[in-house]
Amino acid sequence: MKRILIVEDDEGIQYGWKLQLEEFPVIIYTATDLLIGEVLYNSLRPTLDLVVMDGCIGENSYNTGPLIKLIHQTFSGPVLAASSSEKVRKQMMRDGCTFECPKFEVVKRIVPLLVPKHHPAHI
Repeated sequence: MKRILIVEDDEGIQYGWKLQLEEFPVIIYTATDLLIGEVLYNSLRPTLDLVVMDGCIGENSYNTGPLIKLIHQTFSGPVLAASSSEKVRKQMMRDGCTFECPKFEVVKRIVPLLVPKHHPAHI
């Protein structure tokens, strides 16, 4: 069972991603603010397989850099920069995310990390 931490302040987006991932063997932890994201990350770090980060939590400007930098220093797994803004995604990559995509492509990008290559869902 893969474990994913999603740090995204829009609960509707979180819900949509969770619905699309229901068929996969995953446990999803979610945080809607940076403090909860950091607390969850620190407590779950040894068991996490993937972190999905939004770039703007509770604001309209990039503010997740400090948490991304912490994750980059202490986590060897993939960290997805998920933002509607290409500019924000580029900054997230500079701060330590390992791959990026617009929010509407998140599920498509992470499914290959969740299933074996021979699985029909592998894209």
